[in-house]
Amino acid sequence: MMNDANNNADRNPSSSQLWQENISSPTSGAEAPKATGKARASAKKAPTKTGDEASTTSSTGRKPVKAGSDAAASQETVPDYAKLGIPPEKIEQYEALRIRSNEIGRRSTAQVFEYGELVATLHGIADDQEAFEGLVKPILGLTRNGAENYFRVHRNLQDFHDRLVARSVAATVLYYMASSEPEKVEEALAICEAGEKLTVNRAKEILGIKDGGKAATPDDGGAAGLKARIAEKSALGIDSLLTTGTGLLEAIQAVLERERQGERLIVSHIQRGIVLDARLVRQLIESLTWLAESAEGFPEGTVHVRPLTRDDKWYALWQVLQDLGGVESWPNANKVSFWLSDTVVPQLEWMLGARAAKANAVIDKIAKQAEADARKAEKAVASAKLKKKKARAKARKDEARAELRARRNANKAAASTQAATAETET
Repeated sequence: MMNDANNNADRNPSSSQLWQENISSPTSGAEAPKATGKARASAKKAPTKTGDEASTTSSTGRKPVKAGSDAAASQETVPDYAKLGIPPEKIEQYEALRIRSNEIGRRSTAQVFEYGELVATLHGIADDQEAFEGLVKPILGLTRNGAENYFRVHRNLQDFHDRLVARSVAATVLYYMASSEPEKVEEALAICEAGEKLTVNRAKEILGIKDGGKAATPDDGGAAGLKARIAEKSALGIDSLLTTGTGLLEAIQAVLERERQGERLIVSHIQRGIVLDARLVRQLIESLTWLAESAEGFPEGTVHVRPLTRDDKWYALWQVLQDLGGVESWPNANKVSFWLSDTVVPQLEWMLGARAAKANAVIDKIAKQAEADARKAEKAVASAKLKKKKARAKARKDEARAELRARRNANKAAASTQAATAETET
């Protein structure tokens, strides 16, 4: 099971896979994103200077960029996608990224995360690593080192996103945090939330980064390199665990809510959307929290992967996921809904913490949809009744008209008969 969990985690690209060389410092290649559309517009309106003095000025307070420089050109000029080896059918994707990068603006905390997302998206659509490294500069205006810093923030600090944005943590501090262990990040952020200003030097002190040194990377080896690798795996694994767990809880809540709305619960049907995710969540927990050790009482060379303890809530959660991920281990059909609502849901909510609210929102969504469907059905019934009522009224009118025409015709016939009789008598 541990091997399966590790395989799942390894499918996500690590920093060393995404960039082949180490950065010299978290800030060494971190340059600002390109100017916003507003900045470019103001630059065009600025008085033109001659020679080397010609420059564009950003409304964001950026240092002026000399006109005709590579930076200015990259902001204003659409790249030659053919020379970059981009096929015509992909140009729209790359151009959308370039335009979006221009719109983001300078490095506020939220914008650093946005830029990291752009870097991740670019890496995802590039054909390979070499193609990606050749596209970072023309598409996003970043060096490879700068792109790595943004990407690490996007990948490693997602769990702290809202809190970091709320405290407006500086970009340089974010880069150091992104290369540190989650526990250290939590410590630094807690100090910041307590009211202390988190300067770069203070952040490095809390994070354990020595002056003149760089944040450890996996390739450094030793305890520091191992911790860096573990931090990367933890960031990827925790994100995958919480994302998959959120989807799992949402699927279960949807099943339970539909049953409350009167839908029949068929176990074999609902298992399809639950069992596989339950197995992945269980194996991620094993990968992130269990420990390999020599097995005593077994043949020499036997290694077991075991939980640190079987007396905590994480092991209780693992046991529930073990049952949830087994097709034959579910309760009888008449007990499934009680098991899901009373045992499984509370465990998943505990695991997800604040993220559980997002999954539980599906309850209100389905309930509101059911209410909307009920109102629609009521309107349909009312409309059908009205149509029937109108049809009956029309039928009565048509019947009355028919009777009136019949009487008139009868009267005309009687009058004609009388007239004919009278004429005959005379």
